[in-house]
Amino acid sequence: MSILFSRILITFSILLVVAGTAISQENDASFIDGTITNQEGEPLPYASVEVYDLDSTLIAGLSADETGYFKTELPHGDYTIHIKYLSYRNQVIRVDDMNQSGRTPLGNIQLGSGGTLLDEIEITAQRSQMELKLDKRVVNVGADLANAGTNVSDLLDNIPSVAVDVEGNVSLRGSQNVRILVDGKPSGLLGNNVADALRQLQSDMVERVEIITNPSARYDAEGEVGIINIVMKKENRSGFHGSVDLTVGNPHNYGAGINFNLRHDWINLFLNGGLYYRKSPGGGSTYQRFEGSEGIQIYKSETDRYRSGLSNRYQFGADFFLSEYSTITASGIYRFSDGKNRTEINYRDLDAQENVLARSQRVNVENEDGNDLETAINYTRTFDEKDRKFTADFKWLRNLDNEIADIRERFLTNMEDDLLQNSNNIEGEENFLFQADYIDPVGEEGRFEAGLKANLRDVSNDFQVTQQNENHEWIILPEFDDNLTYFENIYAAYAIYGNKFNKISYQFGLRLEHSDITTRLENERRDNNRRYTDFFPTAHFTYEVNPENQFQLSYSRRLSRPWFRMLLPFSNFSDNRSRRVGNPDLDPEYSHSLETGYLHYFDKGSLLSSVYYRHRTGVIERISQFTDEGIELEVPVNLSTQNAYGIEWNMNYDFFKWLQYTINLNFYQAITEGSYLDRTYHSNSKTMSGKTTAKFKFPKLFDFQFSFDYRAPRTTTQGRRNAIYSMDTGISRDILRGNGTISLTGRDLFNTRKYSGYAEGPEFYTEETFVWRSRQLTLNFNYRINQQKSNDQKQSDDAGGTDDFGI
Repeated sequence: MSILFSRILITFSILLVVAGTAISQENDASFIDGTITNQEGEPLPYASVEVYDLDSTLIAGLSADETGYFKTELPHGDYTIHIKYLSYRNQVIRVDDMNQSGRTPLGNIQLGSGGTLLDEIEITAQRSQMELKLDKRVVNVGADLANAGTNVSDLLDNIPSVAVDVEGNVSLRGSQNVRILVDGKPSGLLGNNVADALRQLQSDMVERVEIITNPSARYDAEGEVGIINIVMKKENRSGFHGSVDLTVGNPHNYGAGINFNLRHDWINLFLNGGLYYRKSPGGGSTYQRFEGSEGIQIYKSETDRYRSGLSNRYQFGADFFLSEYSTITASGIYRFSDGKNRTEINYRDLDAQENVLARSQRVNVENEDGNDLETAINYTRTFDEKDRKFTADFKWLRNLDNEIADIRERFLTNMEDDLLQNSNNIEGEENFLFQADYIDPVGEEGRFEAGLKANLRDVSNDFQVTQQNENHEWIILPEFDDNLTYFENIYAAYAIYGNKFNKISYQFGLRLEHSDITTRLENERRDNNRRYTDFFPTAHFTYEVNPENQFQLSYSRRLSRPWFRMLLPFSNFSDNRSRRVGNPDLDPEYSHSLETGYLHYFDKGSLLSSVYYRHRTGVIERISQFTDEGIELEVPVNLSTQNAYGIEWNMNYDFFKWLQYTINLNFYQAITEGSYLDRTYHSNSKTMSGKTTAKFKFPKLFDFQFSFDYRAPRTTTQGRRNAIYSMDTGISRDILRGNGTISLTGRDLFNTRKYSGYAEGPEFYTEETFVWRSRQLTLNFNYRINQQKSNDQKQSDDAGGTDDFGI
């Protein structure tokens, strides 16, 4: 650890030197106000006011009062103010260099008529579920009724272009090599086992999800297919406000969550957290035929399992407004989980004519305890010069996960004693992150941006399996006994320059990353060192025909490092016939990604069409191999190359004021060529996925929504995955004078979300079907204190926007 802390001190010293250039200037916060009227001077009561910074991030959302007057407090800076009112044209006001004297009056803001006036106007507070931007898609998850009372894994599985498989692995546009961030950075909330962490993190704490398919150089190069950024809730309005969520569901799904904020003058305090219990049943079946040195071996199995447990998460912190130029944010996160999992597998061994030879039953009872702790400090410094900004971040996280499983296998057709085993897996991580970013305007339209980052990560995994012998003594199985330590130190620097020429915006970026990675098996005394330095260029172009029509072209080079569990040579021991193991010798994947898009705004919606191409080298695929005893081992290997082509459409449209419609379609082809251990692997997968959502709003009654999700069959290098389809629905109603909302949702109404397919090779054939969780019904109650519906549900008639360079 002495080397690690030396690196920490060196990196931190560099960041302190950079941060030392920022000199704070004390001043009180400013505010803006104005009055919204029509062209005849009549006030427009309760008109919607949204305040965005120049990165298109929502800073504040509020409604005018009954006289059309509004007022909101903001730190010194540059903003765009979006004013909206039903049946009137939207108006956007740019506020540059906010008045340092305390008040920036906008005066009387007149909205022009935007269509036929309605006899009765129903004011709603609903932002479009999906906002389309040329560099990303923003999904406002609170607008989707199906997400009420769910976890983040379910939430992501409900987002267009994103899929979550039976084991909880997340994929984007058909690829699992996607980087998942929380609030734009790696987070201890995700830990080492991202799939399990996403199931324990509750969706009511998430404000929005950003899908970034071709990131610029300011983002980590990690993630071949792009980035999924989960943005947590955090208010910025003055005063005390918050919300309380209560959930009950079937199968077992119970929870209570809070989200509180208190802002006054120079400080903003925030707290959110919750306590949840879930028990999810599932199961499946397997047929396997293997022909080895001992002849033909066939078995069938039926699996019945559940995963259950208690989880708790708290986030607390404060924003300190040192001046109108300087802000420090300090926060901490604590999460624990107490899981109880049970898996029962019933085997039938068959002869070549598939007559039953033997029956056995294997029961795995696992206790899984986890603790996560994270602290973060952010410093933000703005300047008199418009758009100039400096930020510095420090984050430390530590997590510990302990899995203990008791296994009993009974042999039902003979007099053998029961086989008793025990597996113990202790996994821990410590992570330090340092980051500094600086933005400087160049001329009227240009911008230069640069930054440094260091991410220092230590992970350990101590795995051991013991077995009771005929003398009732517990002995260690040597092939399942070792301690793997993983050291990953990533150092990065980047620079970006962008500008605008007539209707063409452009941005060029270059990111340098040095990776220093060591994998060590302590008992075997085996080290695997990886040190490499890479350059990752990016380029983005936008041509704006007019405000309603824009074209984009982008390029990026990226990589995907093997995630920690892919390197573990040990396996989950619950199924003794089929195991997933890791490969400590994996190398990273590299990809070149090219994408072009066309974004068109309608009066009542938008359409984003994208065509993309990815070329990957060192592709990591899981290959099924077999031991002489017929035990299947799924091993990840660097297969070879892949070329993927795709076209995607995202459209949302408000057919009527009471009907909102969204559709996403993604058609793609992936050609994989490679070889491993003198065997050739090839696949040419032509497939598609689609999701459609219709939302009906009946004023003063209720909102109703249904969605349909379909993923077509696809081929793999060893077989085929069958189609998956499902339907979700939800209904909600505001109660308690608009302060509360009660909703009833149903996921996978017809129990059709089944994962199935087959794999085959010269010596084997395997067919599987699995259901992760059956149909789920959830009743959710949300009560708001001193606020209307949360900011992720504010009205928005447009479909997003662009950043400074339209990309």
